[in-house]
Amino acid sequence: MGIHVLGVFDALENLLSPERMARVGLKQLIPDLSSIKSLKDLQGLTGLFDLDNLENQPAIVAMKSMLSETDRKKLFPLKEKLVQAFEETGILHLMATKPDTIASVLIDSPVGMAAHILEKFSTFVDTENRNAEDGRLTAKFTLDEMLTNVMIYWTSGNVAATCRIYKSLIQENSGVTNEIIKVPAGVTDTPHEVIQSPRPLVEPNYAQLLQYTDLPRGGHFQVFEEPKLVADDLRQLVDKIRAQKPNGPIGKLIDGAKDRLGL
Repeated sequence: MGIHVLGVFDALENLLSPERMARVGLKQLIPDLSSIKSLKDLQGLTGLFDLDNLENQPAIVAMKSMLSETDRKKLFPLKEKLVQAFEETGILHLMATKPDTIASVLIDSPVGMAAHILEKFSTFVDTENRNAEDGRLTAKFTLDEMLTNVMIYWTSGNVAATCRIYKSLIQENSGVTNEIIKVPAGVTDTPHEVIQSPRPLVEPNYAQLLQYTDLPRGGHFQVFEEPKLVADDLRQLVDKIRAQKPNGPIGKLIDGAKDRLGL
């Protein structure tokens, strides 16, 4: 009798034990190893790219020497950072390549939708949450806040739009990824973002980067996690923009809002 094994080698070893075979009444087992071979190939990627020696490559050494100590910690140890990015961006790859497939699954199951979103409220807040039994979901958010977020996606019935945007971003002619931002702008980075963005790597994308801030706390959902930190930083950026053009549209918009609010 043959069997198709979906899993890792530990599963195959368990199936091949005499005790397990006797329990299911098998005298002989002929496994199909095609899936396991694929997994083994995947596990061999680190050897293929030789991540252990990647930091010794001249281009990487030169880049590392030009970064501040703060920025080096965002990118190095390089192998550790790349492996973490590989482990935690699977859903991004799926949405960027097969958005309607994942959307069909999500819109069919409220439990699936909740699992998809809540897992990110754990891991994207801090990857160390993977080691906690409860994922530390309520460390930054209340259950009501998380349920509200899930229900926005579930009741709108339009989760496909949020998946397709990732496919749009990786298109070769994407205006979002290929254009330099010309308006005055600011960038914030957080210590627990899965892939951090040092200023030297960010700045070439902006013609007028007026402000770059390393927030002391937060992860991927920085506005949701630390609203006061982000709001204070945004106020500083607006002040800088207004200082450039006191009578410009931003200044007039803010002055009008203050008048209406009586501030």
